[in-house]
Amino acid sequence: MAKRNSDKNTMNARKKELSSIQRTLEGRGFEVVSLQQHWRHVYGEVFEGEARYFFKMASSTGVGLSTRNELKWAAQVQPILTKAKSPISIPSIYRSGTIAGSFFFLAEFVEGNEICLQHRKPSTTKTMKAVHQIAELLLILLAARTKGFREDSAYNRVKYPGEKFARRAEKSYKSINRTDLLPVLKIAKTMETHYHPSLAHGDFTPWHLRESKRGELFLIDGELASSTHPRYYDLAYCYHRLVTHSGRPGAAEAILNAFVQRLPKRHKKGFADQFHAVLAERIIGGFWDVLVGSRAKREVLFRHEKLKNRFLRREIL
Repeated sequence: MAKRNSDKNTMNARKKELSSIQRTLEGRGFEVVSLQQHWRHVYGEVFEGEARYFFKMASSTGVGLSTRNELKWAAQVQPILTKAKSPISIPSIYRSGTIAGSFFFLAEFVEGNEICLQHRKPSTTKTMKAVHQIAELLLILLAARTKGFREDSAYNRVKYPGEKFARRAEKSYKSINRTDLLPVLKIAKTMETHYHPSLAHGDFTPWHLRESKRGELFLIDGELASSTHPRYYDLAYCYHRLVTHSGRPGAAEAILNAFVQRLPKRHKKGFADQFHAVLAERIIGGFWDVLVGSRAKREVLFRHEKLKNRFLRREIL
């Protein structure tokens, strides 16, 4: 039973033998330029003739569930973005398979860099320049209709999925044991009545936006995509991560404001309540990450405290 559970654990990374993976790829006719493992995945650059690919392989069966989910994300969402003439695209995935039981795919190679680095403090110029493109992409995803992602079945099986989302916040709150977060929890639990399912990338941040050398923007790492996340999840997630993990509150506010300005009239009623409920869950989840799940720097905890206080003073929206 323990092994079966570990096989489904998407965070269960295993060290891979890179030389063996390279030999297998070369045996299949690929020229391997580079391979490296970063936590849960092996990444690389490979050629097949003149074709240049980005190689991504899961390090375990459990991680492979997320990697396969990214494949579904690209297959369903890329046509939607193309039809909507989105200013931000998704790298095409051309092929997938397994190596010694580990799932991999070959995707479009985007030569360039992320527009923002998570834990470093360079200029926010590129993020600020992309504010309107980010807001437009979030609105396109808001209107999209997709299905079949990894987490969808878990929410589709329950009668009141909003309650399931609210219980997630309550579980984190109990682990933290901080009574000053109780007012935040109460707002998060309003998701029980405010919940509306929506497509979400699930890990939407500027450090998952890559700018090519030609100036094109690509959204990468769709492993956590779902069509049952609460509406405005990506917006709240991006806002929270920019403020707390990256220390860029100005960029967070700019993206939020650009999104609200473009929000269709039919969504404006109730937007603030829904957004606040999702952001409240992210605030509690962020405190859990800092106090229970990791050894974060004191500066990061301070940012969480500051955001929590601003949130409770109703200074956001």
